[in-house]
Amino acid sequence: MTELAASEEFAQKAAAAGAAGIKVYGSMCEGQELFQRDGGNSGFAGQLGNWLHQEFVLGTGAVDLVMMDYNCSIPSLPEYAERFSTRLVTTDQAVRMSGVERLEHTPETAGETAREILRQAVAAFSERGEANIPEESQSSIAGFSTESMVAALGGSVQPLVDAISAGSIRGIAAVVGCTTAGPEARGGNIIGIAERLIASDILVVTGGCTSSTVQNAGLTGADASGKAGPGLKAVCESLGVPPVLSFGSCTDIGRIADIAAAVADVLDVDISELPVAVSAPEWLEQKAVADAFFAVAYGLLTHLSPVPPVTGSDLVTRVLTQDIEGLTGGRVAVDDEPESAAAMIARHIEDKRQQLGLS
Repeated sequence: MTELAASEEFAQKAAAAGAAGIKVYGSMCEGQELFQRDGGNSGFAGQLGNWLHQEFVLGTGAVDLVMMDYNCSIPSLPEYAERFSTRLVTTDQAVRMSGVERLEHTPETAGETAREILRQAVAAFSERGEANIPEESQSSIAGFSTESMVAALGGSVQPLVDAISAGSIRGIAAVVGCTTAGPEARGGNIIGIAERLIASDILVVTGGCTSSTVQNAGLTGADASGKAGPGLKAVCESLGVPPVLSFGSCTDIGRIADIAAAVADVLDVDISELPVAVSAPEWLEQKAVADAFFAVAYGLLTHLSPVPPVTGSDLVTRVLTQDIEGLTGGRVAVDDEPESAAAMIARHIEDKRQQLGLS
């Protein structure tokens, strides 16, 4: 669809409808995945926001069509779509809502489905009312992976290991997962933890709606290194990368795990011995639960907020927060305050450095 949006065929269709062209924006994890895969030659125009921003995006009146392909779409969207003349299309069986047209996706019919969606978007353009588009935007560097990091480091992960060994980078924290609508959340926990970690010279990598949140907060731009501690700042400026690296969608925990595995291989230690931790400061739904259990099984300290609904069982609580560490090296830690949560993660990273004999 992004390729077709940039084609001459749809440039002509847009012009015939009175539009200057077609822009395909991402929202939530879909946009983060497009960041990972877009080569800059398509109609992908950027990322709009996280899970909490869906209604606001439609409320601009400037969105002609929303294509939904997973279950993070919220049930109130049809009400906003009716008010702002936005068409809603689902391409996945996981999304079933009243007022949403179903166009099932199969690889064999992807081109045909994409054409139909874009035709509907062009047709909806003529139904637009007054648009109110916010002027605020952020420039972000995104699309990181183990391969792109290795390329930036000159073809080997060794410079990253050297920076960790020397103490310029104290460790790595993956801040991942969702955004929640709680009074103390709304992205505040994510930003608060990420800012405190990079100020402590801890490199932060993100995935999912946390990526959108830190992008909106300006932590992934070329000048974001100014918010990092002196060691991390020097490394980021030498490589031309921000102190917070967006690794994609919430299901891209595997990309982040690759980095931990690559560093562990160079140091010849178990992953549980690394100065690495995971935080899901505003986790929300089932993919976050799966990722959290993966991180614990992988051997990593995994901070969760809000407290998962397991505290009714003393046994389950003890296993997750204490006993499991003796089996995998990882465990669950809970803390709803960004300042104390970031301090806990920093202490964990310093303890791991000391156990490895690093200064």
